[in-house]
Amino acid sequence: MSNNIYLVVGRSGVGKTSVANKLCEDYGLKSIESYTTRKPRYEDEKGHIFISDGEFDGLTDIIAETRFDNHRYCSTKEQIDNNDLYVVDLSGVETFKERYDGNKKPIVLYLTADENVLIERMENRGDSEKSAKQRIVHDKTAFANYQDVFKGMEFYIIDCDRELKEVTDEIYTKIIRSDCLEGNIILYSKKHCPSCEGLKRLLNKAQLSYEVNDDEDFMISQGFSSAPILEVDGIRMHNKEAVIWVNERISAIGN
Repeated sequence: MSNNIYLVVGRSGVGKTSVANKLCEDYGLKSIESYTTRKPRYEDEKGHIFISDGEFDGLTDIIAETRFDNHRYCSTKEQIDNNDLYVVDLSGVETFKERYDGNKKPIVLYLTADENVLIERMENRGDSEKSAKQRIVHDKTAFANYQDVFKGMEFYIIDCDRELKEVTDEIYTKIIRSDCLEGNIILYSKKHCPSCEGLKRLLNKAQLSYEVNDDEDFMISQGFSSAPILEVDGIRMHNKEAVIWVNERISAIGN
């Protein structure tokens, strides 16, 4: 299980639940089934725990909570601490930021798609054309200032105008797997090395914790022909590759 909780956010019809389910199916991740008072759209619908208003009122330790179309949705701290993915709307992200004080780091996966694609997907799941268009109008206003909601959080914008597997493979390989590699970072550096100092500045800007090893005898024994070398949980990168990797993290946190 990841030390992060990935908040899967996006407009109606973008494929949030499909993306979360595919990541679980292909990569063994666990997704929160949030509580909701709405009725299932179809038999055996997954992604939610369907309960009554009375049962909802009895829930404790609620972290993320929202209301849409007169239906209530929420998740609890226990669910967040024991899962990797959470499909949630902007209001839920706001209450998450206010209430969650656990050890999971929240990272937002903001899914986007063309409006015609959104309408088509909503109709394919059983929504009427009228309902789909009403959701489009609602979401234009609701998501107009999404970047303000994500302020101070690490977030990625994901284009979902593609095949589902292409989307989920990219999310896992470029974001989730890379984040899992951030547990142990070592910078092999030499004194009076401009490239080494430049990579240090980037690591600091990316707010990454790292260890510096400037033992040149050790580096020679490891066959290093140049410096800097960045090691992330046993995976070693030369300067060019390391700079790209660190810059991706800087872009994600908006520095």
